Amino acid sequence: MLICEKAFLKGLTAIALTDHFEIPEINEGYYEPALKQGYYDMIKAKAVYEKEFDVIMGIELGGAIYDVDYAKNLLSTYKFDFVLNSLHGVTGTDYHLTDYTVQDYRPLLTEYFAVLLAQCKLDLFDSLAHLDYPARYVKLAGIPCDLTQFAEQIDEILKFLAENGKALEINTSGLFAPFRSTLPEYFIIKRFKELGGEFITTGSDAHTSDHIGRGLEDAMELMETAGFSYVTYYKNRKPIPVRIEKI
Repeated sequence: MLICEKAFLKGLTAIALTDHFEIPEINEGYYEPALKQGYYDMIKAKAVYEKEFDVIMGIELGGAIYDVDYAKNLLSTYKFDFVLNSLHGVTGTDYHLTDYTVQDYRPLLTEYFAVLLAQCKLDLFDSLAHLDYPARYVKLAGIPCDLTQFAEQIDEILKFLAENGKALEINTSGLFAPFRSTLPEYFIIKRFKELGGEFITTGSDAHTSDHIGRGLEDAMELMETAGFSYVTYYKNRKPIPVRIEKI
């Protein structure tokens, strides 16, 4: 409720609530109670704020590839407006726990992009979250991370999104990190447009109410520079484009 109140006070016309649920951890029982409680909290928030602004009931579904049947059952049980697709680890360890001073990031990212593409092809989502997620932690370790060396793999992912009407998320959290960049980097956003991408969603990745909406104006500017005229949100798993100048 506090998140919705903060969003309303900041003048936002809509907010997507996308609590993160990691499939392997759900299966071990870590997230089951939170999943149920979070869903009903969203229903309550939607009822309270329906006259003020749109509350979009969403989920960030991580690691769906590790239990596809579970992921499908979850999405049929809970009626979300919006599903984010994310991958936080391939070997069972989240990328933020990896020591990049001893681990070469290049084979790690090669594997990450391959698994991410396979997960995208499950077609269980609306928008792809923080496409270059591991690069965030490579950079935070003070190690230069040139993503252009993975351009071919990234193109495969972007082509899948574009050809299947999926959205790419611009995650603004990196603008407030030392490396000062969105996730994904601008060249990936621009490349998505070049490959026929139509839908862009934005997310502040706010884990506290004070961070709601951070960097969204910067994201809109990047979108326009890349050639996009619309930002998109979702209702009942359907894209609703909104012209940027109207925001």
